[in-house]
Amino acid sequence: MVGVTDAGRKAFHGNGKPLYGELRNTLLEAGFPYERYLRDTALPAQLLERS
Repeated sequence: MVGVTDAGRKAFHGNGKPLYGELRNTLLEAGFPYERYLRDTALPAQLLERS
């Protein structure tokens, strides 16, 4: 079973979300399709939101 620790949850919610815009811009500038990133990370993000 895979799970999220309290420390991991706090790090994601406290630090991860504010970096969204920066990450998006970096991916787009590098030519990486942002929609693909969203698709590839949807499940892990959902798991973190439920934790």
